[in-house]
Amino acid sequence: MELYVIGAIVLCVMLFLLLIMRYIRRKINYILKIGDEMKLIESGDFQHPILYEGKDELTDLAIQLNQLRSVLDENMRSEKEAKQANQDLVTAMSHDLRTPLTSLLGYLDILDMKIYKNEEERSEYIRKCKIKADQIKDMSDRLFTHFLIYAQDENIQLQLMDQDQVNVMLEAFGNELIDSGFEIQLLIDAKPFKIMAETSLLKRIFDNLLSNIRKYGSSQVEISLRCEEKQLCMCIKNDKKEDISKEESSHIGLKSVRKMLSYMNATLVIQEVEDIFIVQLVFPLSMDGLPKA
Repeated sequence: MELYVIGAIVLCVMLFLLLIMRYIRRKINYILKIGDEMKLIESGDFQHPILYEGKDELTDLAIQLNQLRSVLDENMRSEKEAKQANQDLVTAMSHDLRTPLTSLLGYLDILDMKIYKNEEERSEYIRKCKIKADQIKDMSDRLFTHFLIYAQDENIQLQLMDQDQVNVMLEAFGNELIDSGFEIQLLIDAKPFKIMAETSLLKRIFDNLLSNIRKYGSSQVEISLRCEEKQLCMCIKNDKKEDISKEESSHIGLKSVRKMLSYMNATLVIQEVEDIFIVQLVFPLSMDGLPKA
């Protein structure tokens, strides 16, 4: 009888050890599998997901590593897109700068070699040189502003702006257009609103839009402000010049506007309808301090 008991005990111990060894082997294989997948990530393959199984500490570790992989993959993709966008921008800017620069050098050669008939023609070439120099300065300033904006996101401090503050900025924008020779129609919704924004960013946005309208716009500009659903829409419509094919543009101004709006959780909508150019700045409304409907 005792032999049967001892045999049963030995058998149970062996079975227990077998199960433990099998469990340990499975966990070791799982650890090695995670290690192999980490080597793939180390080699730069952020697309390969880390598979997890079970419900223990190793599973938690695999989940966290997979989340880390996803974050790294997203960061790498964003960095690649930003690098490509900057490369495209620099390429476009170098092309756009080359055109007025070539013209400027040509006019300077004419002046240097005195290939002009009279003083009136000489003055005309000097005027053209100034125009081309102003174009180059404008594009270089926009390029500097663009990269400055992309580097300042950590300094953005949003604050509540009410209807009166926004109206003042829109009226100042309209007055600058009037001073530039444009006819303005200002349509402002009387409904009270508040948005989260930053005054300096809004000023830069209006400066960019003002520069675009001066360069590409004709005589008529309509500025409207309205609340719809949970959004505030600033809409600026202007007639386009009849012939803008000679104007150099990499659209850097609108790219900067889009980026600045993103800092304020707002969006830019651009439309072109025949000879009308439409820009919409769409802000989410803030409910703080507003009367409930």
